[in-house]
Amino acid sequence: MKKHIIFILTVTFLVTAFLLIQNQTMSIVNASQPSAQIVSVENVSFSRDIYPLVERRCVKCHGGKFPSEGLSMESYQALMQGSQNGVVIVAGDANNSLLFEKVEKW
Repeated sequence: MKKHIIFILTVTFLVTAFLLIQNQTMSIVNASQPSAQIVSVENVSFSRDIYPLVERRCVKCHGGKFPSEGLSMESYQALMQGSQNGVVIVAGDANNSLLFEKVEKW
């Protein structure tokens, strides 16, 4: 269970970082020490950094013709379309992303 939480938190962070880059934002502030540390995300790639994790852990259930909860994680576009529950990732706001919320309860 702990591995699942760490994995989902990592994926959520990487997806958020990727989205920030797509929105021309080049860095995010570490929430625990906002004035002390800036984490650069300019080199995050969905296909290189995020998808291999998602493919290994999520696509088995969230892929194919009938993905669980209607959430396909087979591509960036599919992931961003969300699920039958709506949007699952809020760009730049992991704490308000449904993906993070579900993993937190897991």
